[in-house]
Amino acid sequence: MFRFLLARIGLLIPTFIGVTIIAFSFIRMIPGDPIEMLAGERSITPERHAALMAQFGYDQPLWQQYLNFLSGLLHGDLGRSIVTKLPVIDEFLTLFPATLELSTMAILFAMMIYDEGCFLIVDQEAPRSNRGAGTIISRIIDISTING
Repeated sequence: MFRFLLARIGLLIPTFIGVTIIAFSFIRMIPGDPIEMLAGERSITPERHAALMAQFGYDQPLWQQYLNFLSGLLHGDLGRSIVTKLPVIDEFLTLFPATLELSTMAILFAMMIYDEGCFLIVDQEAPRSNRGAGTIISRIIDISTING
């Protein structure tokens, strides 16, 4: 059991590094200058542009930016949203309960459809003597399958 857990933890580390490299790459592949996007349609002076590049760390080499990104993730700092200027973790925690509720309902709905579908298949495939003829559910299923 200990070896199994050790093997799983050993797989977790390269998976985490791979996922963070992919996420970091996708973030950096967004076209355009992020500081220009932050400024919007307002013009920005070259001095202010350089100051914002240094503030957000875009003036550092790419490997240093990745290490800063990784360090922030490990400390729970997901950064600030460029759009709302709020910490990303606050926005995540605000919207996560709705996401959790929606996914839970979707899973329960899928399970309900799956269970009912299996029930209908089993009920219709069973011999008539084993079907529990005379029950209300059996009659409803019989009528609904006859009518389409």
